[in-house]
Amino acid sequence: MKITLKTIPDISHSDWQAQSQRFTKGDTKLLQEALPVNTENSAKVIIEVLIKQPLIDGFKGEVSYIQTYTQTIENPVLNPETFEPTGQMETVEQTERKTILKYIETVPFEEIDTLLQQVDALIDSNVIGLNRQKQAVAQAILLNAVSKTTFGGLDASQYEIIID
Repeated sequence: MKITLKTIPDISHSDWQAQSQRFTKGDTKLLQEALPVNTENSAKVIIEVLIKQPLIDGFKGEVSYIQTYTQTIENPVLNPETFEPTGQMETVEQTERKTILKYIETVPFEEIDTLLQQVDALIDSNVIGLNRQKQAVAQAILLNAVSKTTFGGLDASQYEIIID
């Protein structure tokens, strides 16, 4: 299962720099670390959490912080019949992604169980079964990001949750 948090506001390069300084240094669970791209066209932050084991064994997830930004590129215009370049250029904006940080996060069963019980009240009572558990995990991940004052203290309403 993958839980994705996507910021609603765009995050600037200076906010990325400030957040990067707060990331854990020298952590043995760290899988990847990179510098954010210096661009004026920063966009949404994506925090992806790929759950690696059943919750009965405790929470184990691969967490990725991904910077998105738009890049303007020039593409040659092609003749639609011959697919040959016409000599004209068109400007296209495309969204790029760069993984800035990736690490493994583990939480013992007792702690994740307590956390899931605490967030259960935040979930619509009509959601049941496995969907309820997925929503609870997503809410727990969101509250974890908010509690760490990620990107200058965004609150829960400033994230979109996507469950895959």
